[in-house]
This record gives sequence, C-alpha cells and structure tokens, in this order.
Amino acid sequence: MSAKTDTPLLTAAWNAVSTAHNATNLAYSCFADLATLFHAIADASDEHSQAAKLAKIGLYLAEDWANLHDCERETLEERFTVLRAALGLSPINGEGDAK
Repeated sequence: MSAKTDTPLLTAAWNAVSTAHNATNLAYSCFADLATLFHAIADASDEHSQAAKLAKIGLYLAEDWANLHDCERETLEERFTVLRAALGLSPINGEGDAK
C-alpha cells in the first residue's frame, strides 16, 4: 500500500481480507489433500469393505469442503479487486498480492 492510502482503517481492511484469503487458501489445500488421501484409501481397499465405504464418505465430505473454500477464495479475490480499486491501486496481475 502506498503512503496516500496507508490509513489505519484501510490497513485494517487490507489485513483482514488478506488474512481471510490466506486462511481460505490453506483450508482449500488441506481439504483437497484430504480428498486425495481418502481416494487412495478407497482405491487400496476391497470395493465392498467398511474401509472403502468410509473412505468414500470421507472423500465426498473432503471434496465438498474443498469446493466450499474454493468458492470463498473466489469471493475474497473479488473483494481484493474492489478494495484495490477503492485504494487506487492497480489490479492484481500475478504479482502474488492475493494469490
């Protein structure tokens, strides 16, 4: 942020959105990894075993939560765009500010 936009309120808003975005990225990544683990367990288990059935339930839940966090990540990226515009900053162009 530049000196002209560096006010306590704007800094707090920027930090809040940034922290939420980072937490959402981490949650998405963890649930995606968990889905991969459940998929591997299901593949390694006998098709009709309790382990396979439980792994498929875990896979479904992990994919569902990963999708939820992916959608939230997109919403936060939109908020970053709005906040950057309000601050008079250039759009995110792969510099890594919000990704």
